[in-house]
Amino acid sequence: FSKMNENEVMVLSRNVTETIEYEYMLVESVKEKEILLKEVHHRVKNNLQLIASIVNMQMRHTRSEEARSIMRSLQERMVSLATIHNGLYQTADLAVIGVAALFPEIIEQVTRNAQIRGQRVAVESHLARF
Repeated sequence: FSKMNENEVMVLSRNVTETIEYEYMLVESVKEKEILLKEVHHRVKNNLQLIASIVNMQMRHTRSEEARSIMRSLQERMVSLATIHNGLYQTADLAVIGVAALFPEIIEQVTRNAQIRGQRVAVESHLARF
């Protein structure tokens, strides 16, 4: 309030109820989205694990070395997908996703799996930042 003179006082008031309600709704919306994002992450992770288990079960019953090799390759790709998915989930700011930081881990996984199979691997990477 502001005193104008001895007999007058000016009082200004503003109703901020709508603003406070809107801010509350935004906070609740963010919480809901965070819960949904966690649920999606959990479901994707479970689905990847389920597919990996199915491939493992099938490999036990497959005698063809060619088919087993294809299944191993599928498993490696799924591990790479899981690595990328987990990296995306742990990203603090989804507007800026540092996928390049995940490549060393993926390259190491692929290289290790190839070496286990007795294959030689040479890695050359050229990562550009955009």
